[in-house]
Amino acid sequence: MLDRFRHLSEEAGVPRITVHELRHLAATLTITVGVPLTVVSKMLRHSTLSRPRTFTGT
Repeated sequence: MLDRFRHLSEEAGVPRITVHELRHLAATLTITVGVPLTVVSKMLRHSTLSRPRTFTGT
């Protein structure tokens, strides 16, 4: 899966990004558009709200 992801990224000409960084990006964008932290926390399967808050820079 990771090899395919890297290959598609190279084909698209986008900067190299890890799957973990992509997860952070998805969380940040989701929070930015107003999705409640409780929903983002469940989406990321976190047990507390403290971890998703790090994505907001607070």
